[in-house]
Amino acid sequence: MTITLYGRRALLALLLPLLLPLALAAQILPGTLAAGQTSSLLLTADGRLQAWGGNAYGQLGDGTTTNHPAPAPVGTATTYAQVASGDYHALGIRADGTLWAWGLNTYGQLGDGSTTDRTSPVPVATGTSWRQVAAGFRHTVALAADGTLWAWGYNVYGQLGDGSTTNRPAPVPVAAGSTWLSVACGENYTLAVRADGTLWAWGRNDDGQLGDGTTTGRNTPTQVAPGSTWLSVACGTAHTLAVRTDGTLWAWGDNALGQVGDGSTTDRPSPVQVGSAQLWRQAAGGRAYSAALAADGTLWTWGDNTYNQLGDGTTTSRSSPAQVGSATSWVSLGLGGYHGLALQANGSLWAWGRNGNGQLGDGSTTNRPAPQRVFGPLGLPTRGLAGGDQYSGGIRLTGQLLMWGLNSFNQLGDGSSSDRSTPRLLGAATSWVQVAGGTYHTLAVRADGTLWAWGRNDRGQIGDGTNSSRSTPVQVGSARLWRQVWVGRFHSVALAADGTLWAWGYNAYGQLGDNSFTNRNSPTLVVGGQRWRSVATSDYHTLAVRADGTLWTWGNNDFGQIGDGTTTDRNTPGQVGSGSSWLAVEGGFNHSLALQADGTLWAWGLNTDGQLGDNSTTNRALPVAVSGGGRYTQPAAGATHSLARRADGTLWAWGRNADGQLGDNTTTDRLVPTQEASGGTAWLVVAGGGNHSLARAANGYNFFSTGLNDVGQLGDGSSTRSLVYTRTGDTDGKPLPVELVAFTARRTGPAAVALAWATASETANAGFGVEVSTDGERWARRGFVDGAGSRSGARNYAYTVPETAAAYYRLAQTDQDGTVGYSPVRFVAGAEQAPGLFPNPAPSGAATLRGAAPGATVTVTDALGRPVATATADATGTAALALPAGLPAGVYVVRTGTRAVKLTVE
Repeated sequence: MTITLYGRRALLALLLPLLLPLALAAQILPGTLAAGQTSSLLLTADGRLQAWGGNAYGQLGDGTTTNHPAPAPVGTATTYAQVASGDYHALGIRADGTLWAWGLNTYGQLGDGSTTDRTSPVPVATGTSWRQVAAGFRHTVALAADGTLWAWGYNVYGQLGDGSTTNRPAPVPVAAGSTWLSVACGENYTLAVRADGTLWAWGRNDDGQLGDGTTTGRNTPTQVAPGSTWLSVACGTAHTLAVRTDGTLWAWGDNALGQVGDGSTTDRPSPVQVGSAQLWRQAAGGRAYSAALAADGTLWTWGDNTYNQLGDGTTTSRSSPAQVGSATSWVSLGLGGYHGLALQANGSLWAWGRNGNGQLGDGSTTNRPAPQRVFGPLGLPTRGLAGGDQYSGGIRLTGQLLMWGLNSFNQLGDGSSSDRSTPRLLGAATSWVQVAGGTYHTLAVRADGTLWAWGRNDRGQIGDGTNSSRSTPVQVGSARLWRQVWVGRFHSVALAADGTLWAWGYNAYGQLGDNSFTNRNSPTLVVGGQRWRSVATSDYHTLAVRADGTLWTWGNNDFGQIGDGTTTDRNTPGQVGSGSSWLAVEGGFNHSLALQADGTLWAWGLNTDGQLGDNSTTNRALPVAVSGGGRYTQPAAGATHSLARRADGTLWAWGRNADGQLGDNTTTDRLVPTQEASGGTAWLVVAGGGNHSLARAANGYNFFSTGLNDVGQLGDGSSTRSLVYTRTGDTDGKPLPVELVAFTARRTGPAAVALAWATASETANAGFGVEVSTDGERWARRGFVDGAGSRSGARNYAYTVPETAAAYYRLAQTDQDGTVGYSPVRFVAGAEQAPGLFPNPAPSGAATLRGAAPGATVTVTDALGRPVATATADATGTAALALPAGLPAGVYVVRTGTRAVKLTVE
């Protein structure tokens, strides 16, 4: 088990996950947090998993069945890319496409061919590369890299979709097709979206949760309502929520407690619209309650609120969405049985609701009526990464935007025109979720859905209604909320939260798609009135995937880059082929790439350097398959080279290589995909610049770069090129060179807390500051322990803090150069003290107890030991005792923990 120290110099987080290559919610990563019935799970930026809460079946994956009220590591693997949780089992996909499972396995829901519970991760269906996984009450469904869907576990209601009701301890194929896009599981039912935007359901349907207008169960996929504009789906116990590409939210199924959100408590067997005043980004379902994130970054909840699971500070149930707090930087969420988790763009994780098993991660078992921060490891909001022509950009884990490279036209946005060979922070904002770079201008999106731009603007490409260049970010298109942006040489394209597509800037080739050749200096609607799922641009042409999975292109077509079989320019969108299973697109200088749901990659356009990857240098006016087979999850394009990540975590490139931009340790052009030199299987993200490339691996805080570096675009502080992905930038994002292998805090006496920690190795370590906080936010230094300097061997440390109250503890590891990084946080309850009662005697049978442990049960018994009343101590150790009316006068005993005090009733 290892726990990595994080520097205050946070890390660079990059772009897309292995989960889905489409631009869902402005490149916010799905599948990085999950909640079970009594447990919680988080993916951290170093590729590790942290879990906490109930662990009766080993669902925390730490090799035990001991509950943990604070985050603790799940094994030692550092290459996880996605997580999912059922009621009492959990799963994770690693960067190499392998699937792992742990926890309860009564019905084979772990998929390892047995019904044996597992307290540590075990592999599932080795030999298959997986793209997404979802977990229900006692069953699991996963999407393979080839677009097929597989299921296993409990199947009494047909929720596995294999045409039977037989339980399956290992994966079996779900009937119908290889064009699935995503999947979600409810208690005993399943829903999935296909690449063509249609929605399908199967399993139990007593409450109409399948949404097909009936209450008839199904053991094979059945379409939910006509339409091909579904974007994502989420399931509760017996109700369902789904978001369309137009940003509308729909729900159906069990509604006894208002969890559908339509203002009623009437069950709905067909989709009804919810929260029509908002545009929505993501929805989640719990046990009879719901939550959703709006496109403006706000958090909303509704349904049952018995255990504060709505997070609104009350226990009042609601039958329509109500906003939680005022924050506008929420990026993802997950709901458990009766508790919620949500992540903000700055990486902070928050929890609320029921906490009987420590599932809120705050070190206690006290319910929380409103979101409270979970201290310890940060979450992973985005992996935003962009390669401009001669510059680069990326987003840290903390939501900060970094820019580096050429800056002659202010494209770095730092108010100057000076080139930067190392990453530089852009302002103070901590809510960036996507960045896109062109030749001389840049666009980026924040978690609140606002769009910002800077750099060269002579063609109106900034979009602020002027042709004046901007040296710092200015807001664009404030009349609407935005989901994704992309940048060409002199034009820009953006996908709005309502699924409409907008373009502006240079339009000589019709690349704006507005049926003209007129430049535009503010966002202009692309003609057709359609809803779109993703978009990409090149120098002078544009590509986009519609909600129905069809592919459309427009703009310059000199080399067939439009893909319509001609070399004629288009100023309106034209369909490429007739297929409806396209997932993602990318544009190079004069060539195009597109990914299908079955993981195959296609290319067309200019091919003089082999950038199409079809083993030729022949231009193609129609899509051709990229040679070499393999299943891909993300394409990327440079000026005249192409790159792609395969489902097994490997990274491949082809085309021009004069500057080493392919990363294969040569300068030889490649006509077919060639693996990068390291042969690694933990790559998650790749981006193409002009003649350089950038990538990010799952188990590292840094980005890696290769290729041309004449103006610092590799970000390593030099101007020398690289032929392999060994150059790194953003050293502020790297973990400090001290690795903890243990850190514990425990009370050893009424006024003593013992801290113990160990390191595997140390480099230039001055020592550890011991810091204590009463609220987890304001920290005070209580001591310092000298470090070992630099050494490769293990070393143990200990320190005792004199403390009687409940408190949080952390280590402030300090390098010899003064750099400070912080350990995960540990919580220790206050010392048990002799409880005090007042008033005592209690003339009316009501009294207040002080001095109990927070969250402790307080019991009142009569002289014969019979219980007459109970209460629960709050976070301060105080409990209000209300004795039953008519209780005889006399002496009663109040007990909490091992302490007792007499109470006289008069």
